[in-house]
Amino acid sequence: MGRDLTDAAKRLGGEAGLRAVLQNPAFLVMREVYKDKPLTEEEAAALAAFLVQVSQEAPRPASLYLGRFLVAGLVLLGLLLLYQAILWQLRPKSLAERIRSQLRR
Repeated sequence: MGRDLTDAAKRLGGEAGLRAVLQNPAFLVMREVYKDKPLTEEEAAALAAFLVQVSQEAPRPASLYLGRFLVAGLVLLGLLLLYQAILWQLRPKSLAERIRSQLRR
């Protein structure tokens, strides 16, 4: 719903700039959200320190997430196929299938 905050520390002038923006919101949405309960100094400091730390980390490659989603999708597909096979075996047999199974014996 909002802007990516990964580089917020760089855009707002480091930890001091972040603290100032967090304690005195310059953005309309933030002003409305925090109107009744503004951030304390400790909360603003902790959030600013977190955003500074995030801005210093190396970005993770998108391929890392793509591989995880691919594996998760394949596992889910396998589970759905197994579920379908179980349901197929438990379905009521038609008259023709019952006659064929009797004839095979």
